[in-house]
Amino acid sequence: MAGGPEPEADPEPDSEPDPAGGGSGVGTNLWARCGQTPSFEAAGRNNMGNVTTCSAPKMGTGIQGLDAYRVAVEFYRLLRQSTRGRRGHIIDQTYRAAESVILNIAEAYPMPGADRARRFRIAGAEAAECHAGLDLLEIRGELKGPVVSELRALLDRTRAMLWRLGRP
Repeated sequence: MAGGPEPEADPEPDSEPDPAGGGSGVGTNLWARCGQTPSFEAAGRNNMGNVTTCSAPKMGTGIQGLDAYRVAVEFYRLLRQSTRGRRGHIIDQTYRAAESVILNIAEAYPMPGADRARRFRIAGAEAAECHAGLDLLEIRGELKGPVVSELRALLDRTRAMLWRLGRP
């Protein structure tokens, strides 16, 4: 062995050079473990739109991940927008029923078994009340045109999901 120090080994395959240019390969590459591209590397490729962090919440987790909840919220939002400025018993009752659908879905979400199914059935009954409210508002001429069709489509979708969720 002809003297001199041994050449430095290449950094581990899962380590990343220091972004500041130190090239020390300190630590393991957190980015690779998360299946992500390091931001400094992505920036060089002008690919920043695809960069996320490991700690970012996944889209559609928790109650927001439940399609029945999202559709019920969208129904309520459209109902409020399409009846803005109008008051009356039927409108108020339809608002309360739509709010009850959302709240009962949220209440059912963390529950186990038969109790969960019962709460989804209650939300389905409230959605049926919303349907009757839409009928009355249409008859009275307070809701017309394509907005009624869109509200009915959202409500039908919500009711179908709640029917299935209400069966243990």
